[in-house]
This record gives sequence, structure tokens and C-alpha cells, in this order.
Amino acid sequence: MKTILNAANISQHIFSDETEITLQDSQIDVGPSDFLELIILDLNSTNAVVVENVTPPDDWASNIYDYTDSAWVLRPIITPPEEPVEV
Repeated sequence: MKTILNAANISQHIFSDETEITLQDSQIDVGPSDFLELIILDLNSTNAVVVENVTPPDDWASNIYDYTDSAWVLRPIITPPEEPVEV
């Protein structure tokens, strides 16, 4: 598998090893150039990297895991504050 990481090493996308991924100056193209499957506009060659030969966790989801030093790290879950109780 392949993952696309943003500049903070947060895993944004997972693709099979066979999927073509091309980092451009203004976007990331996914799929063959003559028939793109996906165009990712918020990531590009200046703020993302592709890491190949990874095995994502079974519960992988976008923005939930960092990938650093060849290891998956579950990101802290931010919970909203509780509603104030009126007295």
C-alpha cells in the first residue's frame, strides 16, 4: 500500500501499490494520466509526500494516524468540551 502524508506527517490517503500517484506543483494526480481517478487539490509536491510499501492499521482513517520513522502513531483524539451546566 501507499499513503500520502501532509507536511505534518498525517496520513491523508491510502492507495494500492499499483495505483499511480503523481505529485504536481499545484495538485496530486491519482491514476493514469489519460484517465485520472482523483485529483487532490489541497496537497501537492510542496506540502506532501508519498510513502510506499506500508501496511496501514486495520482501523485506518484519514487524519487519524501519523506515519513517522516507518511507524503508525494514533493521533490524540480531541473531544469537544462539555456543555456548561446552568445553575
